[in-house]
Amino acid sequence: MESNKIQFNFYDHIAILFPGSILNAIVLYYFPEFIFLIKKINELSSTLLIIIFIITSFIGGHICYALSKTFMDWVNGKLGIKFNVDAFKEVSTEQQDLIISEIEKIYETDFKLKNKIIEYRDNQLEGKDLGIKNLCFPFTKDDISNYYIFVSLADFQRSIAFLLLIICFMIPFNIFIYTSCLFGVARNIIAVLILFVFSILIFKRSIKMRKTADRVVYSQFLFNTTKNN
Repeated sequence: MESNKIQFNFYDHIAILFPGSILNAIVLYYFPEFIFLIKKINELSSTLLIIIFIITSFIGGHICYALSKTFMDWVNGKLGIKFNVDAFKEVSTEQQDLIISEIEKIYETDFKLKNKIIEYRDNQLEGKDLGIKNLCFPFTKDDISNYYIFVSLADFQRSIAFLLLIICFMIPFNIFIYTSCLFGVARNIIAVLILFVFSILIFKRSIKMRKTADRVVYSQFLFNTTKNN
């Protein structure tokens, strides 16, 4: 159990600190006056500078996490772009039926899942409407250290993708303010396109990682509930 907690904390902090440090670099690039302040702090104490850097990275990482999640929800809702984040659809029909059977057996409650699953398979309901994962999770949370790793990696990748999108919007600003030659403009446009493609690929990777995390919950639930049968 202790090793699972240590593993979770390590990946969770990396997923927050690394995007936060990139956000720090972006802020310093566009607000170079902070560099003078950093030099003064470093002259006072290099240890203090490291502590401040870690704290600002931690705060910045949480900002990236919150903004990237809000942005994803906004794109998913307002723009009508649906992200396939439902891992339960990738579970075989036989396993879906077995999971539902075990849930109703454990909770001794009729959640009417057998009726809902028909509508779900006809794409009339979404995975969040079923709530299968929330019902499975309490019986797996102590055995799925990999789940926390995958979730942290998914959050990390989503934050990085969001930061790349921010940089994509910043580069055109540089084109008009700082670039005068045609070659510089073309180079920046190419950089925007490359970063945009990378951000989309990383974002799609984060969705895949999140679905992998959810599949861990379903497979562990089946293992825990059927091993004594």
